[in-house]
Amino acid sequence: MEQPLVSVLMTVYNRENFIAEAIESVISSTYKNWELIIVDDKSSDKSVDIAHEYANKDKRIKVYINDVNLGDYPNRNKAASYARGKYLKYLDSDDLIYSHGLEVMVKAMEKFPDAILGVGWDKKELFKPYPIEILPEMVFKQQFIGTGFFTIGPTGVIINREKFQEENGLSNSRYTGDFDSWIKFSQKNSVVIFQPGLFWWRQHEGQEYNLGQDPSKYLKYTTEIMFKYIQDLNSPFSKSDRKKAMLIMKQRHARMFLYHLFKFRFVYAFKYLKYSSIKFTDILKGLKRSSIKYNFENHI
Repeated sequence: MEQPLVSVLMTVYNRENFIAEAIESVISSTYKNWELIIVDDKSSDKSVDIAHEYANKDKRIKVYINDVNLGDYPNRNKAASYARGKYLKYLDSDDLIYSHGLEVMVKAMEKFPDAILGVGWDKKELFKPYPIEILPEMVFKQQFIGTGFFTIGPTGVIINREKFQEENGLSNSRYTGDFDSWIKFSQKNSVVIFQPGLFWWRQHEGQEYNLGQDPSKYLKYTTEIMFKYIQDLNSPFSKSDRKKAMLIMKQRHARMFLYHLFKFRFVYAFKYLKYSSIKFTDILKGLKRSSIKYNFENHI
């Protein structure tokens, strides 16, 4: 059976120290039917020169240079606009995909053709073997009532391109465009989870991720996203689940407010108070943990 084409999308901004390793990790894949689309966002270093060196050696590699700097998520959407593959596989230019990564991800998606998204799970074992298809209602319950579902960025997912286009691509919100998009995609589409250990996410000082960790940014944006989807009547939530999700989120934020307050981290504490929309009654409720439980593994 012919392997479907996978479009590996690599957005670049000043990554001369890492981009060669990222490209070589794709070339080393056991899965061979791929195209690598590299989109540079007006780098001022040698990133483009390095990318062109590889493109000159391998026709599967294409390099595009933006006329203006678009920023993180707009550039990811730009990269997707060049794609021809059945699947989109983001790989950040400072990360690596292991040689078996693409093959495992594609097989998982081919097994469940109704899924929009494949996600690398953070547990080594569940009570049934990977890959596993998760329906929208279960995704939302795990995300908002359980211990969370989407904890991974673009390098850790693979996306059905046709469904991606139907959803109008990624959210352009800075820092949290991936989190926003994964929840949006799963409102009416199933998600596949597959085993961990398929890629390496590099952490370093120059990441956009690090800039977003300031509570005035990440906390503000993620809270807005959580409120938006909990309250969205198109989400696969019952009325009672919606109420549970809102209660749990406010209790978690109240506990974080109290934690920072007792640690004398007043700036952090009051940012939780400001951006979480918690009230004095929520803070009192936050003193004890919610009795609401959702056991994800019992539902898959």
